[in-house]
Amino acid sequence: MVRWLILLAGPLLWAAHFGLIYAVASISIQAVGESTPLARGLIGGSGLAFVGVLALLCLSLRRGEDEVDRFWRSASIAGAVIGIVAILWQSLPALLPPA
Repeated sequence: MVRWLILLAGPLLWAAHFGLIYAVASISIQAVGESTPLARGLIGGSGLAFVGVLALLCLSLRRGEDEVDRFWRSASIAGAVIGIVAILWQSLPALLPPA
């Protein structure tokens, strides 16, 4: 079970981040009518936190020496890298200056 969680960590954290920023943006827009600096900060900060967790996962997976698990580790790292790219892409509008 733990192997599956590690294997799917990238997509799972990406989905969790998407749900979080969607909720923050929706609440901010419903309350004020536009995105507030607090909402933008929460979205940017959560993006950096999620990227940090996935980066630590990638670093810890690179240290394995077992040849049998090489495919499993490679697939986990690939999923984590895809999650990092997706989280950065989703957080980018919050990190850019408002128009």
